[in-house]
Amino acid sequence: MTDEERTNTEIQKVTLTLHNAINCDSMFKGCSELTDVDLTLPHAVYCQQMFYRCPNLTNVKIDAAVCKYYNAMFSENPSLESVDLNLPQATNCYNMFLSCRSLVSANLNIPNATGVDGMFYNCSALESVNY
Repeated sequence: MTDEERTNTEIQKVTLTLHNAINCDSMFKGCSELTDVDLTLPHAVYCQQMFYRCPNLTNVKIDAAVCKYYNAMFSENPSLESVDLNLPQATNCYNMFLSCRSLVSANLNIPNATGVDGMFYNCSALESVNY
């Protein structure tokens, strides 16, 4: 799928358990109509830019038991308001919420994260982060 095709997708809501997925990089990148996500990823290791530039994404819940790489996962999502992420093995979360200007609250289980540079950069509405 090309970037142009991704931008024009009509997916609005995702509720999935992906038992065998390992690489989920850019999986929903540019999905312009996506608003709600509830994902369980028991074996995924890579989730970088998974929801990059999804302009209508507002609410996200993700449970990923072994994934480590989340760089720019939600970057440039102007409508994202809240996230609930259970990412116990996350290590790289660079720019994870970069320019998510509507993000108000983040409930994060990321006890092993060491790479968090720019994680909430330009998140001007952020009121609470629960680690």
